[in-house]
Amino acid sequence: MSDNKNELLYGVPYWGCGFETNSRKINSYQNTTFTYKKEPVFGVVVLIEYEQGYGDKAIKERIGIPISKYSNHWRPFYFVPFKKNYKGNGKNWTDKELAFSKRVEMRSRKYADTYEKCIELYNGLIDDEVNKHKEIINELESYKIKKGN
Repeated sequence: MSDNKNELLYGVPYWGCGFETNSRKINSYQNTTFTYKKEPVFGVVVLIEYEQGYGDKAIKERIGIPISKYSNHWRPFYFVPFKKNYKGNGKNWTDKELAFSKRVEMRSRKYADTYEKCIELYNGLIDDEVNKHKEIINELESYKIKKGN
């Protein structure tokens, strides 16, 4: 699994996913839990310049270079999924096959090399959230006053 974002290779397709919950107050009358749920999707990590007109030439020159070779401070990386109708396996793709409107910052996803590994990663993220909430429930249960005390 390529969860370490510094090990990702530029322009090489990966499966990306994310899952997180966070309690947020929507308004003064209603409380709810915000769920950030992003099921596995196939895409590539590119620099912002890719969308700004540099296109295939910029990415072809950099394919396979570890992202850690670039400075993250002034060159943001984005994970851009392939369009829904994409039928390829990630080889010889073009910018016309990417859904730039669905791009997200690279750090907002976890990554895996295969769909199966990404499902494991996604389910692991859900398990982490479940365990976190179990710990909170156990702590809240411990606050109860027992009869006879």
